[in-house]
Amino acid sequence: MARGFLIFLNLVVLLIYMALFIFMEPLLAMAGQHISITPAIETAAGYFLLIVIGFCMGNLTQIFTRTQYTKTRWDIRGFALLSMIPVLFLLAINLGPTVAVIVQLPFIRESPAESLYYLLSTQYIWILWIGFNLGASIKFAQYYKPKRARQQAKAK
Repeated sequence: MARGFLIFLNLVVLLIYMALFIFMEPLLAMAGQHISITPAIETAAGYFLLIVIGFCMGNLTQIFTRTQYTKTRWDIRGFALLSMIPVLFLLAINLGPTVAVIVQLPFIRESPAESLYYLLSTQYIWILWIGFNLGASIKFAQYYKPKRARQQAKAK
């Protein structure tokens, strides 16, 4: 029962935040008539929404795997390890020598501009990946134990 509720809640929140991300530009344009919104605020809002969307997707994967932990906790080591790749790519975007080395790779040499666009400058994908890692690194306690497991626990 609790697992089904968590799945439903995650799906609803995911759909709400996806709708907010899709309609972010018109909503910020309407809000911009009443208050001043800088481009930095628009970018931060987009990144925040992507992190929340990724978090909900990561939570869904954690719930679907039916893991059995004794208590709810956040696995910071797993999050750090899984987030190294997007962080490195986000840092590589701003480093000229790194981009020059990547352009010299044989499979990128034919069309470097297109390859760099798809590998590096798609920050939305990397931010979404960080949010997904954040959601997947949450370890939930098992809220419901089947009758057989409860009887085995009492027998011990």
